[in-house]
Amino acid sequence: MEKITLNHFLNISGEVGYNKKKEFEQTIKFIFNQLPSECIHRSLATDIHKEHHYFFLSTWIDERSLSRFIESDEYQLIKGAFDVLGHFDNAVYGAITRFDHLSNWQIISDNKLTDKGIH
Repeated sequence: MEKITLNHFLNISGEVGYNKKKEFEQTIKFIFNQLPSECIHRSLATDIHKEHHYFFLSTWIDERSLSRFIESDEYQLIKGAFDVLGHFDNAVYGAITRFDHLSNWQIISDNKLTDKGIH
């Protein structure tokens, strides 16, 4: 079975208090406008089961563009927005792959980001 790596993803999660929600969302909207074209999908989502829990979800064209983003001021701003306005939970990244011509997709990740970046 042929393995083809298509894109890479980064998901950042954390909690933001109700009284900081507007400021947090405005910060993320600002960052969305700063992201490079190599970021082919971006969204901000909330967890319906955990009040005030947010997810920054993004898809990148390749690992190199994701790595550059993780080293960028924009990434630090997102992480900082969680830290200052609430609580940063974690950041998870990995490859999105296809294993055969029948469109069997799999997201592979057991990777968590630390202050040292991608490992």
